Amino acid sequence: AVAPSAALITETNVPHKDNVTYFGNGTDEAQMVYNFALPPLVLHTFQTGNSTKLTEWASSLEKVSDCATYFNFLDSHDGIGVTPVKDILTAEEIDMMAMKVLEHRGFISYKDNGDGSSSPYELNITWYSAINRRRPNENDDFQIKRFMASRSIQMVLRGVPGIYFHGLFGSKNDADAVLLEGHTRAINRKNFSKEELFKKLNDSSTAVSKIAHYINNMILIRVKEKAFHPNAHQKVFINSSSLFVLLRHAEEIQEYILTVTNIDNKEIEFSFNLADEHLPLSEWEDIFSGNRYKPEEGTLRIPFKPYDVMWLKATDA
Repeated sequence: AVAPSAALITETNVPHKDNVTYFGNGTDEAQMVYNFALPPLVLHTFQTGNSTKLTEWASSLEKVSDCATYFNFLDSHDGIGVTPVKDILTAEEIDMMAMKVLEHRGFISYKDNGDGSSSPYELNITWYSAINRRRPNENDDFQIKRFMASRSIQMVLRGVPGIYFHGLFGSKNDADAVLLEGHTRAINRKNFSKEELFKKLNDSSTAVSKIAHYINNMILIRVKEKAFHPNAHQKVFINSSSLFVLLRHAEEIQEYILTVTNIDNKEIEFSFNLADEHLPLSEWEDIFSGNRYKPEEGTLRIPFKPYDVMWLKATDA
């Protein structure tokens, strides 16, 4: 009432079904809620190479109202809370996710269950380190590609994407800060030297520069497309457990963007029947690369390398 242009956003780290109640009826409470289930679900997806749980959950993200939507984030100054997915992932899946975070040199904050037992409450690790672990057969470019594939999911979902400062540069775990400050959340709160940061940003060979460039490019492309309006139509498809497939649609101008992310480290062919979904049978252009793909008998067939991302826009809707 006092500031009509201000948006209220709730930071409520609770199970997803409770979290969305803070929208009220879509007009009388929060304009946005932190989509707390998204980070652990995306992490689980990339850890397992299986998008099934993420796909099922994303299918439930319905439009709230014309004046309310989701705030989609992957990382923050705190850790990755697991409480929001306790009604989505099993206890065994959450425990396994936590164990992998330990393997990636992160920490786990536990919750006292009141009966003498404890369970993971928060995973303390940077997003880059959570997604990546140094392996003999992986170079920096491959790991950056995996990191950006996870960012793509955040960018395409209905809602407003938010990127934590360290997420802009792919910060890795800061174990020294944990020892210095005495709490595990410090692992993802490194203080930058301005000179050191800009030196890396200005050197195109560094991972910091590459990630910042990729994210900037992704944002610049995203903001030009009406299909990515926070409340534009969204439909999630069950295509392959190795792919996350989502369609955004700006109904007023009949603009379609089919987003496809390979969440696995294996090659796969994306096959999608446009005719069955009553989508344009013209060429579809990947607005990242400019490559065009023509359907055959109403079906798009596109090979995807590990962690490939395509935002395919119908050229003649």
